[in-house]
Amino acid sequence: MQRTGQYGVLNIDGKTIVDIEYKGIKFNGLYILAETQTEEAYFDKKGEKVEGKYTGIIEATDAKSYITIDSNNLYGIANEKGEEVVKNEYLYIEYAFNRFFVAYKEGKGLGVIDKDGNVVVDFKYDVLSKVGEHPLLKGKNMEKNTTTVYSKDMNEIVTLESSILDIHNDYVEIFSRKSATFVDIFGEKKEAKEVLKNNKLFAACKDGKWGFVDKDGNVKIDYIYDFVTEFNSYGFAGVEKNGKWGIINEDGNMTCECMYEFDYEEEVIRPMFINKYYKTYTENNEIYYSDEV
Repeated sequence: MQRTGQYGVLNIDGKTIVDIEYKGIKFNGLYILAETQTEEAYFDKKGEKVEGKYTGIIEATDAKSYITIDSNNLYGIANEKGEEVVKNEYLYIEYAFNRFFVAYKEGKGLGVIDKDGNVVVDFKYDVLSKVGEHPLLKGKNMEKNTTTVYSKDMNEIVTLESSILDIHNDYVEIFSRKSATFVDIFGEKKEAKEVLKNNKLFAACKDGKWGFVDKDGNVKIDYIYDFVTEFNSYGFAGVEKNGKWGIINEDGNMTCECMYEFDYEEEVIRPMFINKYYKTYTENNEIYYSDEV
């Protein structure tokens, strides 16, 4: 409420709970912050003055909790009543999903705690973030060059070295040059044929070489390639041999011999092909297809 340039707070019954005598009012979810020219005062939702313990509060609605930030810029967690449940001792906390929070502990790295402060994923990652909009987390360990994916219940699903995630609407593929794993949005491992339902053939790896099998596991294209892609919606897959990529169709016929070389930043690459053309980008980051060698 504002009157003659000063601010206060009324409840929904019209009762004044913070006198109209402050230069500014802010709400941070738990408390009312009232500012004068020289100091700040904190009030609870009943208008009772409380010690200004937090400089910032972020609401995690689904967890019925609040992320709290104190004057030392350290993070903690309070419950919906404003009671401290996790001390302000973390360098950073971010809400993930369900009852889980990503937290950073000095000298150890990123891990996961629940709303009560229990450690559910050890503090050992350099990067720890959600997988797109799915209730999954991915953790990256730079020293070991591994990526680990966790389910919505924080169960470890898979860990792969030198891997990349390919995120789709209803599944995620985690692949490296040695293997590939499919995971649905519920954190369940799936076979390629369960998620690529329109495909006739599926990439398979044996003894370090790649080929293609049908839905029954019968080998249709022998294990002779160093790396491959899955067949895309246009019916083409990329195959790599001796550092060069070519293209095959779902009948197993080569539509383009292995002649394309790609210099990407990622160690693991899987280019996209249509017939003899590969997907690339202009200087303005616009997509186009080319057959330039």
